[in-house]
Amino acid sequence: MGKINHRLTGALLVGLLASPTLTAAPEPAALQQLRDMGVQFTGTFPAKGGLTAWAGYHGDQPLAVYEAPDGEHIILGRILDAEGRDVNQTALEQQVGSHMSTDVWERLAQSNWITDGAADAPMVAYVFTDLNCPYCNKLWVDARPWIDSGKLQLRHVLVGIIRENSAAKAATLLTAENAEQQLGEHARLHMEAGDGRIRPISDEGVPPMARIPAPIQAQLDANHTLMAELGLRATPAVVWLDESGKLHKQTGAPDSLLPHIAGPIE
Repeated sequence: MGKINHRLTGALLVGLLASPTLTAAPEPAALQQLRDMGVQFTGTFPAKGGLTAWAGYHGDQPLAVYEAPDGEHIILGRILDAEGRDVNQTALEQQVGSHMSTDVWERLAQSNWITDGAADAPMVAYVFTDLNCPYCNKLWVDARPWIDSGKLQLRHVLVGIIRENSAAKAATLLTAENAEQQLGEHARLHMEAGDGRIRPISDEGVPPMARIPAPIQAQLDANHTLMAELGLRATPAVVWLDESGKLHKQTGAPDSLLPHIAGPIE
């Protein structure tokens, strides 16, 4: 959560006007200060420790806020038992889980991405992709059996974080009429034919745009912001929902990832 952690830590004790009653408790006015930092709240939850607890999240990180007994302060943090376990973590995750997953998924859907795979694929996963990332190319190639069989659709959320021209290459694809085709050609070009080995990234493939238009730069900036708020720092970074609707994230693409997301290829 980056800067938000430091800002929230500084807000451990915040004055508020609130009822100390857990049932049908009015929302503390001080929660707005945390909302201004990007925290979303879903209401109260049954917490151990005798404090009124408010469930929230930032990005995909659950967050508990407790009302102090004096009714004049709120406390941000965890309540631990004698073994050092967070006694309220499970209740917190149950309260915010579906809200958080839905919110993140909607934000991903509204980001700027390139489709790879059938529109009616039963499984969809988002991939934060840098065109200068050799392992992004490997993931594209490795995914062919799942894509070609119609079991999986990948949505490549383009970012530019590895080289100076990464953003300019992403801008080229974001403005291309045949972006899906160009992405595939670029990935194949940087994989050794037939043996699965990765080639070093070169200036071949998708060319960098000489000057990125402001609207395209804004799209890339939004993708970068979303990636950071999800706590993802490297590419490829994959985000998906399992059958129960739970959100999952994976940085990197081990061989076990695609079967885990979309099942085995028969």
